[in-house]
Amino acid sequence: PSEFYPGLVDEVSVFNSVLSGADIMSIFGIGVPNDISSLSPVAWYRMGEEASWDGSDWTLTDQGSGGNDATSVNMEEADRKEDVPS
Repeated sequence: PSEFYPGLVDEVSVFNSVLSGADIMSIFGIGVPNDISSLSPVAWYRMGEEASWDGSDWTLTDQGSGGNDATSVNMEEADRKEDVPS
């Protein structure tokens, strides 16, 4: 809890098993993350079009199988960056 990542994050995914080298290459093989739905992530949060702003918090819809949406903490609407890889 006392350590924070000082960078920017666009997508976060959680798996309930170790990914194989082939799985990792299918995600990052060309340097830009691909659609990972076929790998069945337990949770997959994307800050792109799937995110919504309600005036005070961001909500990220869980694109994985867990169905647990995420809500931002200490973020503002302007914190969302539009110039991310597609």
